[in-house]
Amino acid sequence: MTQAMRTYETGVLVVDTEPLCRWALREALREVGFQVADSNGEHLPDCLDGIDVLVLDATLPGGGALTVLQRVRASNPRCRVLLLTELDDVSLTRPWPQSTSWQAMQKPFDIRALVAAVTTLADRSEGDSTVKGENDALLL
Repeated sequence: MTQAMRTYETGVLVVDTEPLCRWALREALREVGFQVADSNGEHLPDCLDGIDVLVLDATLPGGGALTVLQRVRASNPRCRVLLLTELDDVSLTRPWPQSTSWQAMQKPFDIRALVAAVTTLADRSEGDSTVKGENDALLL
C-alpha cells in the first residue's frame, strides 16, 4: 500500500549561487510536499510574503545573505532560517546568534538531513512569538 504524501502549506525559498545545489534542494523539498521557489540571491521572487522557511547560503557574495534575510524578514518576520555554510566550523557562523528559529548546516550536506532540518523548522509553531525576536537578533 502506498502512503499518502504530506503536503505542506509552508513556502520554502532556497537561495544559493550554485544552480545544481538549488535544483537538488528544490526537487528534494518538493518531493516531500513543500512549495519551493529558488533564487541565486540577485533576483528574488516578487512575492516573499509566502516564505515560511528560508534556506540561505551564508556565503553569498557581497554580504548578500544579510540582504536576502532582511528582505524576506520584512515580508514575514516569523520566517525560519536554515543557514548553509562552507565554513569548517559551524560555530564560526557568528554574528548569527543561536536561536530556535534557525539552524546552521555545513556544506557539503546530506540531502536527507537538510530535508529533515527544513521539516523541523516548518513544523514549529507558527504562532511562536519567539521567532520574530530571534530573527530580529539575526540582523544585529
